[in-house]
Amino acid sequence: MMLEGEAYTVSQLTELIASYINEDPYLTNIEVVGEVVDVKIRGNHLYFGLVDDEARISCVYFGGGGVDLANGEVVRVGGSVRVYKKRGTYNFYVSYMRRVGSFGKYAADFSRLFLKLKAEGVFDRPKKPIPPLPINVGIITSLESAALRDILKTFREKAPLVIPRIFGVQVQGEDAPLQISEAVKMAKEEELDVLIIARGGGSSDDLWVFNDERVLRAVMDLPFPLVTGIGHAIDSVILDKLADVDAHTPTAAAEIIAQKHQEYFSRLEDAMDRIALLAKPMLDQAWEELRDAFESVSLSYERLLTVKKEKLKGLLDIIMKVSSLPMADKIPIFENLISRIFRGFSSLLESKARKLDSLVDVVSKVSPLRTLERGFAILLKEGSVVRSKGELRKGDELEVILKDGKVRVRVDEV
Repeated sequence: MMLEGEAYTVSQLTELIASYINEDPYLTNIEVVGEVVDVKIRGNHLYFGLVDDEARISCVYFGGGGVDLANGEVVRVGGSVRVYKKRGTYNFYVSYMRRVGSFGKYAADFSRLFLKLKAEGVFDRPKKPIPPLPINVGIITSLESAALRDILKTFREKAPLVIPRIFGVQVQGEDAPLQISEAVKMAKEEELDVLIIARGGGSSDDLWVFNDERVLRAVMDLPFPLVTGIGHAIDSVILDKLADVDAHTPTAAAEIIAQKHQEYFSRLEDAMDRIALLAKPMLDQAWEELRDAFESVSLSYERLLTVKKEKLKGLLDIIMKVSSLPMADKIPIFENLISRIFRGFSSLLESKARKLDSLVDVVSKVSPLRTLERGFAILLKEGSVVRSKGELRKGDELEVILKDGKVRVRVDEV
């Protein structure tokens, strides 16, 4: 008996519990009947669970690795209950085993429901493809789960454009089927591109909610693809069979969405590279023509200045000679000079106008206006060019630029 103020250590308490269980004759050399679930072989040892309608116990069969045991079988095992001190858990340590039946209640219920749905043809329906760029992604899972954290982490790192719509539910227990089916109904009201239903690994009875007929019926008429990420790769539930994509784990479900994003932008980048490759010769030619035109204008001006300098020098000589003449003789000479100057400027202006028209024609070849004349249009949202449908939302007001004017429109559907 402990004195007031004293406390057990963890190992002392565990040792005390173990002494009671290990020495209890009602827990030693006894037999247990149950349905086998979660069979695993590690080395030469066999690990499994025994379940009935209300409870479960973990079993260890040392040296039983060669026993042919399958989930769903009903067995009668002999052995003793013992405490595994390192983890503070108890297990039934099996010393012998014999089969009682080949089909337990869990397995029977699973088979019955599976065959019922198969007869209805629900597994033969065509799978809905995941969109090329899924943005609005619904997620049905527990808000406190590692599954949700893993999914969101994958989106942040590999698909940052995803907008998650999270529906928090219980993923095991009596209330789980109703909560999940109600979440599916709410998801149907959203404009989603894809829906993920996920939970981390667990025992067969933990995952049984995803064999519940209420959940299965709820997902049968989804207007968008369903991706399941339930348990581990070795786990299987009927909901996986109804999904458009069975990703096995929550992270794998998110990876499928992320892969779609990576493939989309890879295709977009390839298309832009091809466009740039096709446009480069045209742009190079336009640039050469523009440069040649400017060089030609520059040379013309240099030649023109040289000619004008010579003419000006000649005019100055004439002016010097004329200045010594009487006024009556000067007037006709000045009138003739002025007339020649005006004719020269007129000829110069006409020549430069022709040069300018030629330059305008060269520049217009690469102008976006030419694109508009071929029937294309430019979309503006709040003054910025719209490059992707991902920038648009229902109700957005846009300005459409056509070759002969502008039009105001409103987005009705994306």
